Amino acid sequence: MTLLQRFWRRCHELLSPWHDAQVDSTVEQRPARNLSRYGAGSAVTYSSLDDFLESNENNGISTIEYGGRHIDLLVEDRGFTTTVVIFHTALNPKDITTPVFVGHGLMEGVKANLVCCSDPVLELGVGLGWFAGHDGVLFQNDFVQILEHVLSNMESHKELVFYGASGGGFASLYFSAQFPNSLAMPLNPQTDIDAYSERAVEEYCLPAWGVRRGLEAPVTTNLIPLYSGNFQNYVFYLQNLGDRTHINKQLIPMLRNVTNSNRILLYLGEWGLGHRAPKTDIQRPLLQAVVAVDGDWEKLREIFPLHEATAPEYLKALGTDYTLRVKRRAHTEGDQ
Repeated sequence: MTLLQRFWRRCHELLSPWHDAQVDSTVEQRPARNLSRYGAGSAVTYSSLDDFLESNENNGISTIEYGGRHIDLLVEDRGFTTTVVIFHTALNPKDITTPVFVGHGLMEGVKANLVCCSDPVLELGVGLGWFAGHDGVLFQNDFVQILEHVLSNMESHKELVFYGASGGGFASLYFSAQFPNSLAMPLNPQTDIDAYSERAVEEYCLPAWGVRRGLEAPVTTNLIPLYSGNFQNYVFYLQNLGDRTHINKQLIPMLRNVTNSNRILLYLGEWGLGHRAPKTDIQRPLLQAVVAVDGDWEKLREIFPLHEATAPEYLKALGTDYTLRVKRRAHTEGDQ
């Protein structure tokens, strides 16, 4: 870590209490912390990010105190060569305690190590923060360091997969781009935060950064420029055909601007109308197949019926056709 990075981190830590006082009025409820539901009697707490980066063992739950908040990790080193990093989707702060780790059910029978991270923004009472951080927690920068350190302590690790749906899908795309030859596996993701729900964007940006739009925040909230360059990761993009809003506002704009289209593996599913993910028994075989190729992501073309990432208007037509078929079926069943 450079001296300049240390300086800015210290500035954020000092300003965090003042910032909290400014945004308290915008946050309805901040969830309580509760590690006991994860059986976290052996959870390790680190006084700073630097303290964590000096550790030699990260298996289990780690809590990093930083910026007046916490970065919470769950690491399971199962001795496999592939490691899957899972990001949760949007949550209702009124219904949860923090941290939130998801993925155990999905990973049953999947031969891979597991890393789960709870979005620090949940502690602000914000349910969706795209793992982009907030004033006092420069998460997009720091999680790269955190994950590099965790992986360096895994003797068997070789291949890396990032998995997440919706807002978690945004995170999987962002962080995968920071790790060459890794695979992003986003499910119905946002690719540009500002193209999503205006209300959801404001509910994050105001308490997190004191602004109203992602474009005004000092972090990456639009992934299209990132994937318009010479990116070195692969993307196994899972998209529900019934989610026409995400097809039109998130997927198609990205495909129109992507450069290395040969590194975008597009899988289209029929999982119902709206912003819906498939059930776990559909997601798990997809993840198992990904892990089984041992980092040779091109093999996924032989396993799955993928679509070309170079014909966005065709994708729009497919989404419209599926929507009409579902509505006609529902109408017919209603008449019977």
